[in-house]
Amino acid sequence: MESLANAQVGEVYGFDYKQPLSGQTRRHLAKVVQVKKLTENDINRLYSSSRYRWGDSQFQRTETIVVCQMHDGKYRNFYAERTENCTRSTLARFLFWSGAARLILRG
Repeated sequence: MESLANAQVGEVYGFDYKQPLSGQTRRHLAKVVQVKKLTENDINRLYSSSRYRWGDSQFQRTETIVVCQMHDGKYRNFYAERTENCTRSTLARFLFWSGAARLILRG
């Protein structure tokens, strides 16, 4: 099983991502465009400058942010430590590059 924390830029991965607010897990198929390793200072800076989930004691940022291009062309950031069942496969790459993922996946 792969880890999105060790993802290679340019590769396509399928993974489950747990949303911290609702606790729900959703499957994603995405191409990795950047992997950012955050220091403790970076994380503290994000806590102090971002209004996202401000005051929520349950919310925790982790050290690896993976920037991904989604099947619809949009970009999204994921905390790698919140991913599970991360896989890299030829089929996932084909679905993403051929555009077939748009027909199969929604949202």
